[in-house]
Amino acid sequence: MLVVDDQPAVREVVADTIQYAGHEIVGTAKDGMDAVTQAKELRPDVVVMDISMPRMNGVEAMKAILAAGDAKRVLLMSGEYRSLG
Repeated sequence: MLVVDDQPAVREVVADTIQYAGHEIVGTAKDGMDAVTQAKELRPDVVVMDISMPRMNGVEAMKAILAAGDAKRVLLMSGEYRSLG
């Protein structure tokens, strides 16, 4: 898996959690543009990526990665909380 988040602490926690669950982390990226480059080089089965990032957000990066066939799946995550009430 490739873990992508613009916050280093979040990248570390997500990567550690995934590894603890028994999955291999092949790399990390700091934003969407870095994710596109890393996915092309590493060809991960899965990319776990934040939606909200500078330079290129997760949705834009997901579209580019999937269109290029550089990963089989992309899981988008968000740490934002919004009240529905």
